[in-house]
Amino acid sequence: MGETPEQAVVREETGTDATVLRPLFSEPYSAGTCVCYLLTVAPDQHAMLGYDPEEEGLEAAARLLQEITWQPVVAMRDDGQVAQVLATLQNGPGRRPRLL
Repeated sequence: MGETPEQAVVREETGTDATVLRPLFSEPYSAGTCVCYLLTVAPDQHAMLGYDPEEEGLEAAARLLQEITWQPVVAMRDDGQVAQVLATLQNGPGRRPRLL
């Protein structure tokens, strides 16, 4: 038996000791369904690049996950997933963000 989607999001996306609070939204993509979760992370934790076990044998340059960078929300407001996160947190599922 493999890991749950909640375990995978913590390992692959944050590399922290995080707790999944709830799913925010899901959307289809070419390989399946992408699910976005709301997480809580202890203040002493720092995000670090995770890994995808399916890419274990690949050279680093060929892996999907390449780096972590912090971006101001305003710089990412046109990103579809960021817009969905903000809309869900502000207005509930399926609504556009009020503040962007």
